[in-house]
Amino acid sequence: MATEGKGGLKRSKPNYIYSIVGVSLVLLIMGIMGWFFLNFKQVASNFKEDIRLSAYLRTQNKDTIAQIQQYIASQPFAKNVTYVNKESAKEIWNKENNE
Repeated sequence: MATEGKGGLKRSKPNYIYSIVGVSLVLLIMGIMGWFFLNFKQVASNFKEDIRLSAYLRTQNKDTIAQIQQYIASQPFAKNVTYVNKESAKEIWNKENNE
């Protein structure tokens, strides 16, 4: 009977190791998920702030363009408004495309 007790004790030691490894893995996975969600929140806020909108206007009237620019700038969703005329847009496009 005494030998069975020792054998039972030897068999139960790996269970402690398995439980320690299991808890460590669970904590590691939870830490990785927490880190992912914290970074996801920051990426989502950066994505919301970096949306760019391009509008192409047919009118050449500077008063109409100024009114549209003021209207868009007054909206709460607009951070800044920039008007680019045809010539400067062509220069920008040529610089970006190496032409």
